[in-house]
Amino acid sequence: MEYGTDYNTKYSEPTGPPPPYPASGQAQPAPAGAPMYPGQGQPPAPPPSYAPAQPAYPTSTGMQNTTVVVAPPPATVAVFNSSMLRDVPQSCTCPHCRQNIVTVVDFKVGSVTWLACIFLWFVGLGLGCCFIPFCLDVCKDAVHTCPSCNGHIGTFTRL
Repeated sequence: MEYGTDYNTKYSEPTGPPPPYPASGQAQPAPAGAPMYPGQGQPPAPPPSYAPAQPAYPTSTGMQNTTVVVAPPPATVAVFNSSMLRDVPQSCTCPHCRQNIVTVVDFKVGSVTWLACIFLWFVGLGLGCCFIPFCLDVCKDAVHTCPSCNGHIGTFTRL
């Protein structure tokens, strides 16, 4: 048997003219037994019904191996509002090391300290008394830090 002879016998060229085409704008009816596609005149068949669902758990009264998975509660992140800081130590959760702490307060020279110094100098206390605000903590800014990790928590400014 030669290569290609079997192919030529199965798939020979059609004899006769091709079938006529419909006029433009008219739909050609599908041949009998051909599958119908949506939009060809008949609605598609409804999907087959499914078998009734089986119970989720076996109904036998014997012992069953059951695995219970307990998820840990979601982690809550406390958002620390630095506007709650004052010039005294505050109890809070450190945003850096996540420990409950009482902040350490350091006082730094701020804008109120300089404004008080300039005011006292203009009033006439320029011979050294104008430097008194640099010695008073009530004129300075309070910087809060964590005692565990030395992380900066926030700063209370007076102005």
